[in-house]
Amino acid sequence: MVEKQAIRKLHDEFPEELPNEKLAEFFKVSPVAIAKILKSRWTPSEKEFENSEKRWEKYVTKQVSRKMIESKFTEFIEETERKLKMEIPPFFKQQLHEHYMKHGIDHVKDDFEELNKARIEREKVKDGKLSNYLNSSMVDGSHKLSE
Repeated sequence: MVEKQAIRKLHDEFPEELPNEKLAEFFKVSPVAIAKILKSRWTPSEKEFENSEKRWEKYVTKQVSRKMIESKFTEFIEETERKLKMEIPPFFKQQLHEHYMKHGIDHVKDDFEELNKARIEREKVKDGKLSNYLNSSMVDGSHKLSE
């Protein structure tokens, strides 16, 4: 309802500068919808207007909150990638995002740290096995480099 009133007011104040097409583009609706809104001169009762404003405020608050949450998550991912000096795979980012939306950033940070420690340990074990293999093959001479 608030948008409808804004459309009417803008059209009434600036009919030449804001034709239906420009209003439609700005409010992201069809020019036909704008024409219908302008044709209808129904105005809400005081109670309907208050309810509409409450819904609008709730919607805006939710959108702002969502944007802030997304911003925090993006910041966390960028900081983590800088720290690790590697890019986090997209599928894992998606899983982290879903986890973040359910549990919050602190929970995700803790879980991510544990996962990263496990990854580092796996790499150490893998590097150790490779090192042992290379050392043992050099000792028994079974894998000599051809000259």
